[in-house]
Amino acid sequence: MTATLYYSDSKTKPIANATEAQKWDASKFEQSNPLTTDVLGQYLWMVPDGWWQVKYEKAGYETAYSDWLPVPPVQTDVNVGLVSKTAAKLTLSGEAGDDFAVLRFDRPVRLNSVTVQRVQISCGGITLAGALVPVDPAAAADGEFCATTFRFKLANGQTFKDGDVLSACFEDVMTYAGTASAGSVSVTVVDLMPFTDVRTTDYFYDAVFWAVNHAPQITNGTDGTSFTPDAGCTRSQAVTFLWRAMGKPEPKSALNPFTDVKEGAYYYKAVLWAVENGITNGTSATAFSPDALCTRGQIVTFLHRTEKTQAPTDQTNPFTDVDAAAYYHDAVLWAVEWGITKGAGSTAFSPDAICTRGQIVTFLYRDMAK
Repeated sequence: MTATLYYSDSKTKPIANATEAQKWDASKFEQSNPLTTDVLGQYLWMVPDGWWQVKYEKAGYETAYSDWLPVPPVQTDVNVGLVSKTAAKLTLSGEAGDDFAVLRFDRPVRLNSVTVQRVQISCGGITLAGALVPVDPAAAADGEFCATTFRFKLANGQTFKDGDVLSACFEDVMTYAGTASAGSVSVTVVDLMPFTDVRTTDYFYDAVFWAVNHAPQITNGTDGTSFTPDAGCTRSQAVTFLWRAMGKPEPKSALNPFTDVKEGAYYYKAVLWAVENGITNGTSATAFSPDALCTRGQIVTFLHRTEKTQAPTDQTNPFTDVDAAAYYHDAVLWAVEWGITKGAGSTAFSPDAICTRGQIVTFLYRDMAK
């Protein structure tokens, strides 16, 4: 960016922007004017007393001026926002099973110019009916509302399928600076859910999708195309899911009290981390029982302890099978209060029932992602 400095010897602050006749002759002070800013947008002049104004010029942007600034004092914080005159570009995305597509402009555009008449979405060459909803609306400097991201919500409960080809054509979409923009973009819908046994109608779909696409990945299924949601979840799988959801923290100690947890096992670090954080003590002093199936009472207790055993605010217990003296009592009430689970029925929690893989990732998702 080019910065040009102007000088006024006026006794009072000038009102109008500088003219070329007021351009400062920096050569008399062994300096240069104009200057090209560095990568951080910085520049420096050493100037005598007076009133000073900086003009900023950059290709593709409107020319901008600073305020007239007095020296003294030293002026070290002169920031002026530049307004781009470049037209907006659009990217489009959609996922199989979703009832919406996402449109992202590379700069804010005025909401009143983004209509279904000016922005048309089609699939396979057929124009789709739906509504455009801004995701991140905000007021621009002139008070006009703008946004960069929009959702196109399909009408009539329709959803996209894997392999659908989506297109967006737009015209007369105005940027925040008033630049008319037009163009088109296409994208092929992909299914980011790799498992054939997880359907969009399943209660655990969102949880499995989250777990597979989480960074780090919480689970990659039982094989490349199966999650096996109805299979019982082992204790080793449960603590590993939890450990990965927490970001795979390194255990602080290498102390391993369990003879059935061997170094090199996929769950080794997860178990050590869980023990040192008081999430589990194992099934005995020397056994973790990694291949034993995890119960519903155990998994809500693991989650509760991970959350540093937040006390439930409501001590009302609707479950006849959750005794006040049970180790999982507070964990169950906490999980119900926080919407992690509703129990197996209105009066039963079934704490000793085996927790399935679908249930466990759902509990994790409701606790950590929602």
